[in-house]
Amino acid sequence: MLGMFVAVRKEKKMERRLVVFDLDGTLYKTESSFIPAVKQLLTKYDLPIPDNDFLLSFVGEPSSKFVEWFKTLNFKDNLISVVNEMDTLEIKYVIERGSIYPNVIETLEWLKNRDYAVALCTNGRQQYVCQILNKFGLYKYFDIIRYRYIGDDNETKSDMVREIITSLNAQKTFIVGDRYHDIISAKDNDCISIGVGYGYGKSEIGKADYIVNDIREIKSIVE
Repeated sequence: MLGMFVAVRKEKKMERRLVVFDLDGTLYKTESSFIPAVKQLLTKYDLPIPDNDFLLSFVGEPSSKFVEWFKTLNFKDNLISVVNEMDTLEIKYVIERGSIYPNVIETLEWLKNRDYAVALCTNGRQQYVCQILNKFGLYKYFDIIRYRYIGDDNETKSDMVREIITSLNAQKTFIVGDRYHDIISAKDNDCISIGVGYGYGKSEIGKADYIVNDIREIKSIVE
């Protein structure tokens, strides 16, 4: 089963350029909800709290990597319930404290008004992704939203991007993201990569075709 659904929008016959965005560390400031959720959970179980850099290294990765770390914390016997508890806490903090980066909506509006095809491709799971999109009213900007289902861990982000490109029959595609997954997915699909320097993978985006420090800077690149 594909983690994909298509937002309804009238399509023109002319081919359009496609811009594919990552979510965490690109559009959404993940630390605003992820860090307080992890800290609350570990405090409850009287466990040491790692530094933020360690915790943020999980951002953008499939959730299975975070779960593997949980296993090292002696959660093996109640792993499923603890993971569910973490999911609940994260959603709580998305609602209470979640924030997107500056100029995200302005940039998405700019793309939509110029009839670009726009997609979201994220390793986040459905409930988490939908909560963020609902909170900030972002659904309307995307032609396709591709998130990861539990059990999809053998599928790469390159595979997910390929599905999007095929579905939209894109002629030229730009991948915008902050982690190595995004740069690799662009290379694997003959796309142009745009690394965002404000995200969580500053050391991983050196091989991107372009690097921006404000999301508005992509406008001059995709034109």
